[in-house]
Amino acid sequence: MNNENFDRTVVLNSEEAMAQYEASLKSGKVKKYQDIGPGAVLGNWRILKQLAEGGMGEIFICHPVDDVQSRAVMKILRANTQRSPVGKKRFLREYQLQKEMDHPCIAKMLDGNFDREPEYIVIEYIEGISLAQAVAENYEFPLEYCLYLLEVVGLTLQYAWDNFHVLHRDIKPSNIMLKESGELVL
Repeated sequence: MNNENFDRTVVLNSEEAMAQYEASLKSGKVKKYQDIGPGAVLGNWRILKQLAEGGMGEIFICHPVDDVQSRAVMKILRANTQRSPVGKKRFLREYQLQKEMDHPCIAKMLDGNFDREPEYIVIEYIEGISLAQAVAENYEFPLEYCLYLLEVVGLTLQYAWDNFHVLHRDIKPSNIMLKESGELVL
């Protein structure tokens, strides 16, 4: 990602952020949705670094422009998915359902933009490591803790189904975050 020419001026509202982004597009400093990365401001969120790329979009660590100490996770919908009615509908549904969920093991939905491209959602940042990282780093978990993890994941998925008729569709170790306290968050 080449963002060195992106104007990193702090923007305080989404109208100004979009105007800045559109001006950068017109000037050729960035390409549509491809050069969004560190330093870019979308809405009231400044992107810090890319975490991953998923099937529907890119995932970044960000912070509110007026609070550089806070952290959140931003998922930006891919341009080709934004043009897909099914992809857009699924992304909006993810936002709406997660926004309604109130469970200690489900990351909180903080914000979302569906009025203009690029569409994005912002989710609570969980301090810790993923279960995939823990396994890759050869963490040794006692049997009791493994059973606890299975039970909590199962109960959390049951909560989502019982209350919202939601199936996660992407349960895997990289989507299970372990806090330092040992608690987990999906």
